[in-house]
Amino acid sequence: MANGDARLEPSLDEDRYIMPKPDMYINVPGGGCGTGRLWGDTVSTICDVPVVHLEPRFNWDTWDVEDNIQDFIRQEEELIDILEEITGRPYDWDLLKSVFEEVKRAITLRQEIMDICRSIPAPASFFDMVASIGPVCHLVGLPGTGDLLQEMKDEVRERVAAGTGSVPEEKYRLYWDGIMTWPRLGVLSRKFATLGACVIAGPYSHMIFLPRADKIDPDRPLESIAYNLCDTTLNYDYDHRVKVLAEFCRGYSIDGMIMSETQTCRGINSHTFAVMEGVGKALDVPAVVIGGDSCDPRFYSDAQVDTRLQALLETIDAKRRT
Repeated sequence: MANGDARLEPSLDEDRYIMPKPDMYINVPGGGCGTGRLWGDTVSTICDVPVVHLEPRFNWDTWDVEDNIQDFIRQEEELIDILEEITGRPYDWDLLKSVFEEVKRAITLRQEIMDICRSIPAPASFFDMVASIGPVCHLVGLPGTGDLLQEMKDEVRERVAAGTGSVPEEKYRLYWDGIMTWPRLGVLSRKFATLGACVIAGPYSHMIFLPRADKIDPDRPLESIAYNLCDTTLNYDYDHRVKVLAEFCRGYSIDGMIMSETQTCRGINSHTFAVMEGVGKALDVPAVVIGGDSCDPRFYSDAQVDTRLQALLETIDAKRRT
């Protein structure tokens, strides 16, 4: 109660929603994410705990990769030494290897699901895949995650067999570049579906969060982690990204590109126009930029999205007629 105004206080179970103070903060900013390092330093200062940064080096060319892999493994080994010193116990390598057996299964299943979605019509959309990032990002390695993804794989295979698409009448197949605008996930998925536009894939859903299932080996967990952080598309220069993304769009039969600006993540937002130009020229596909952000809804405008999405679809229709 303040100045006669009754205010409702949110009722939250703090044990469930508020994370306890950590003893250490381990930070792994990737893809040129300078913001990520600042998060680690800020949490360290606020909580008065040590922070360890594990940072994948940028690949300026393909011959940088192996050196960068070895450098990241060195960082992991140094972290293990720190953990052993703090805990007074030897590191449990057997436990890490058993966790990576679950990781291998889950990530392989997710990759297989995404590959199945190359089908026309697509049985699941980009919005479906980002909605399932949670288990892969936060629960991967835990028993049950692989079972969940197996059920998802079974469902998308059934949908392909029945000719059922994620969008009931799929007319346009679109690529999404940028982080999901989480506060508008439902709004955007319905908006595109209403127009017969299926957003099928994009780097955020398909090229991060352990994207290299082929490099995951339970007997070599440190190498598995290093490859999945260092040898990824977003960790390369623009020429390499454009080449990979053009092939990616061919594989998913993309008609047009949605470039969603992610204002609070410079590492993701920095390459928008380079990708538009490079991939657009390589495949002769149109693209539009829309405002958005992963956490701040003020950067999103329904009216802008409606106008630019309509313009994109009209451009695709015009190309088809000619």
